[in-house]
Amino acid sequence: MTISLHPSGTVARTPTRIQVAGFHTSEQVAPDLRPLLDRAALMIMNGLNVDICHIYKLCSASSTLQLVAGVGWTDDASYGLALGPGHQSLEAYVLNERAPVVAEHLVHDDRFPMTPLAAQQNAASGLSVVIEGETAPFGVCSAYSRAPRAFSPADVELVQDVTRALTATFRDAHHARDRARLAAVATSMSEAVVELTMEGMIFGWNAAAEALYGYSSAEVAGQSASLLFPAGDASEPVATLDTLKRNGTIGPVETIIRRRDRTLVDVELRWAPITLPDRRVVAASMIARDLTQKRKADCDLQMHADILAHIPAAVVVWRLDDPDDASSLRLVLVNQRHGKADGVPADDQIGRRFGDVFRGADDPEPYAAVAGSGQARDFGERSVGVADRRRSFHLQAFPLPDRCVGVVWHDVTEKHALLDQLQHAQRMEVIGRLAGGVAHDFNNLLTVITGCSEFIRSRVEDETVLDDLRQIGHASRSAEQLARHLLECGRQHIVRPTNLDLASTVRTVRGLLGRLIGKHIQLMVLEADRPVVVRADAVQIERLLLNLAMNARDAMPEGGKIFIESSLTTIALDQVTRPELQPGTYGLLQITDTGTGIDAATLPRIFEPFFTTKEGRQGTGLGLSTVHDIASQCGGVVTVDSKPGEGTTFKVYIPAIKAITDEVSREPRVLPRLRGPRSAFVRS
Repeated sequence: MTISLHPSGTVARTPTRIQVAGFHTSEQVAPDLRPLLDRAALMIMNGLNVDICHIYKLCSASSTLQLVAGVGWTDDASYGLALGPGHQSLEAYVLNERAPVVAEHLVHDDRFPMTPLAAQQNAASGLSVVIEGETAPFGVCSAYSRAPRAFSPADVELVQDVTRALTATFRDAHHARDRARLAAVATSMSEAVVELTMEGMIFGWNAAAEALYGYSSAEVAGQSASLLFPAGDASEPVATLDTLKRNGTIGPVETIIRRRDRTLVDVELRWAPITLPDRRVVAASMIARDLTQKRKADCDLQMHADILAHIPAAVVVWRLDDPDDASSLRLVLVNQRHGKADGVPADDQIGRRFGDVFRGADDPEPYAAVAGSGQARDFGERSVGVADRRRSFHLQAFPLPDRCVGVVWHDVTEKHALLDQLQHAQRMEVIGRLAGGVAHDFNNLLTVITGCSEFIRSRVEDETVLDDLRQIGHASRSAEQLARHLLECGRQHIVRPTNLDLASTVRTVRGLLGRLIGKHIQLMVLEADRPVVVRADAVQIERLLLNLAMNARDAMPEGGKIFIESSLTTIALDQVTRPELQPGTYGLLQITDTGTGIDAATLPRIFEPFFTTKEGRQGTGLGLSTVHDIASQCGGVVTVDSKPGEGTTFKVYIPAIKAITDEVSREPRVLPRLRGPRSAFVRS
């Protein structure tokens, strides 16, 4: 405080306005206000030439006036004196009036009684002025004289000048404290804070802004904020500041800023006004948050979400809300592959409790134990769903943060089906190998029988015996055909394509087909009027016909008709309906039945290996697959036309060749009779 001193050391009694102003500018508010307030009280006492000056501070919470400073008495015990709410005194009166109050005769003033302290000091006259604070009164300053006197307007003005100086000192101290606090906050913030004038000029810049933009605070001070934006957005700061002045805080909004090295960065911006107590907007803060890491995290999160959504397994996540209650497990996540089987949680059940999802069909305790212990667990396999929609799953649980447990449902239904098919195929292969071995030995015996019968024929002339020998030869040839079928079943048959008449082949197997399909089914064979010659293995074609006939038989458990037709057909370019079926001439085998037909869902799969619609072990799922393979080996194509309840037609197209009738055997050849005691015929 600036106070004039006489050379003798006594204090001057008439402080000027300059001295009061000096008091304001030279003082700094310390945590302890008493020294400052005591100096102010001394200035008033000297300026008014009074005996006592008291300063009371108002406690807003309790409406109590507490004596915090003063001069003119020697009893320090008076410090801290409190005037409670509702008390009557000069100080309470002036606080209520909010205007200076002069009492020339305190004893006779009926507006208020004297305070005990004023009465103790024998005060006769008094002057009291309110000390204003930032938003509410700070307190009251009272000056007392022991001798009666009058206080002039100049005296009142002097006290008001000192109290106004105190108010200004408080306000400046508060502003300095606020600025320091804001500076500390801005410095510690991880977000870039740029302070701008309303014209868009930079005057404040924290450390995070230096890191984000690449400029030091000295480099950007006084520069336009357009420096921080791409060239095309240079006018954005000024336009935003105009909007800010009218509407207040803006954001957060995502935009792009430009660094010192000219690189562009995605940021989230917020604009906040800097206002004075009278609510005038004088500046603004532009707060930027770098979104680079957020963008990367979002991409990683999306990638993980995509992986989770497309992994070939169902994944659910449960959260254990109460560590002591397993029933508090709550469904929090289900990936897209989940919920597609009966009995499996679905995404529309998110938020529900474990018991509400499974309704007693599963126990929450093991899952809660995984969440609580942090130990993964394999729950093995379980079957869910009903009837034909029943599926098998292998369950594995693993712990996740925040008392969560993830459960992976691996669908093993197809795996089990494949294993079942593999085991069945292996059994069929064993049977086939056994049949092949038997057929091989049987074929050796047939060779001896055939050779011996032919040898006997060469030495016998009795027609009765010869007829018996011919029957033996015919039976041997039939047995030989059976052996070939068995060898093919055992995969020991080597394909030997020859020029083959399809009509003759159909005629050959007609008798066998009749026995296979049974008497309840009528077999109708329509032969071509000319040879239908193709390049194929006779055994393979016979097997193809057998498989198609048996497939037709199984489609007619109550009886029906099977039509087998062989013919030559020509496919023109405009008649091509499948890429495998090229224009040309084909030998056609057409097998039609009057059975139950095939539905549209099953039709695309009928040629798949091991696929069957027959229950249990009634079918191997290899019949139609074998038909398709045989046709493909011959360079042909198989088509099918069927509707439920309207029967089925299979067409086998095999490329035709020119008929060479002398190479086509329509009847079994009769071997010449061999004569002579040393002649023999051996068939291998």
